[in-house]
Amino acid sequence: MKKIHQLSFRMQIFLSSLILVIFPTVLLSTINAISKTSTITSEYNTSTAATLTQMNQSLDTLLENALKIADTPLLNDDARKAMITNYEKDYLSYAQDFNVFRNLMRQTNQLNSSMLTVYFQNRYGYSFEYNVKTAQQRHTIESNMEKWKKIAETSKNRTYFAPLHTDSSTGHSILPMVKILLDRYDYRETGLCYAEIDFTPIMEILSSSCETQNTLLIYNADNKLTCTINLASFSEADISSSVLSKLEDFSNTLTSQGAIGQSTLKTSLGQFVINGCINNTTQWHIVQIISNEKIAHTFHDTIISYLGIFLFCALLGLILAIFLSRILTRPVSNLCHEIDILDPSDGTQIDLKSCGSNQELRKLIDSFNGMSQRLFLSLKQNYEIQIAEQQMRVQMLQFQINHHFLHNTLNVIKSLAEIHDVPEIETIATCMSELVRYNLEKFPVATLQEELQRYCSHTTIPRGVLA
Repeated sequence: MKKIHQLSFRMQIFLSSLILVIFPTVLLSTINAISKTSTITSEYNTSTAATLTQMNQSLDTLLENALKIADTPLLNDDARKAMITNYEKDYLSYAQDFNVFRNLMRQTNQLNSSMLTVYFQNRYGYSFEYNVKTAQQRHTIESNMEKWKKIAETSKNRTYFAPLHTDSSTGHSILPMVKILLDRYDYRETGLCYAEIDFTPIMEILSSSCETQNTLLIYNADNKLTCTINLASFSEADISSSVLSKLEDFSNTLTSQGAIGQSTLKTSLGQFVINGCINNTTQWHIVQIISNEKIAHTFHDTIISYLGIFLFCALLGLILAIFLSRILTRPVSNLCHEIDILDPSDGTQIDLKSCGSNQELRKLIDSFNGMSQRLFLSLKQNYEIQIAEQQMRVQMLQFQINHHFLHNTLNVIKSLAEIHDVPEIETIATCMSELVRYNLEKFPVATLQEELQRYCSHTTIPRGVLA
């Protein structure tokens, strides 16, 4: 601060103008950029969370429609009867009921084309199937039903959604489902329903919700990764065991169904936002990985725009600082020049036009002119006094010269009177000489006592009377 005060007035004005223009601009721009980035981040995260919620609800709707097909025996009396009938001695009825089931599934599939294969098994082990094409497929279905039945018994709604797999012949994504059926009257187990759901439309819906560098991971109820969408947006280096472990840990933290959980993930590609939820129907953990690239680009663009504004304001502040420093310091420079060339001895004053329209400098010039006028009068009076003193000194010298000349002349007369033995003239010359000498010694003032003593020395008045 001390060094700043030591600078010139013009430089101080220049620096002050720059600080007043640039500092508020930088501060306000930084605060605004951070605030805008925070707002965009919050809105972006809210939007992606809403997207995940919509995906979850869409998945629930599609899967609930598939579950309704499995509940057909609860709604159709003929189907219910078939599920609780033992056909050991009545194969004709079994064949008739088998056709009833097939026709019923064909009609139902017209309303829900996502059901590729349906296989019912009643409580006595008799099966009713739809779209089972080979014996190998039937054997695989029965094997899976036996394996997944125990899992379904402990699952929500006694339903288990097995891991996704791809049909080699059609290339469709298949979602197997096993559901334990209960009688609507006595709630006893009537059998099992196995269905293969065409998950391709759902995959397309989920894929359409994933933008570039956005990935969707699906973990089953056992928190095992069963499905990935748009995983190619990550490089092989990013999909490392540590990253997958972090994603699995995040999936495991999801406990509340329907609620959206959020976290962050840092990789070599940048920072990602992780959203996750649990699907009510399948108990799947749906994890969405969203790139913050858009937010980073938005922040970068904001900083670039504010940098342009800052440079413009800095240039404007520089021009303003130069302009103000010149405007404010030019009258001061002119005033200093006028003061330098001013001669106070001739009584001249500074012209008010030299400071322009600056009222403060006008007051300063008025004060200076008043001081200059007083100085001029003082110099004039001092000069007149010095002249008078010089004249008085000359007069005193002349007075002394005249008296010395008269004293010397009287001494000459005294000497001539003494030579020519004229006592009267000698006495008169002596008295006159002493009078002249007394006047020279006591000039210009003599006290009354000195005058009386001198008078008594030339008269017969006793000295005691005067004392």
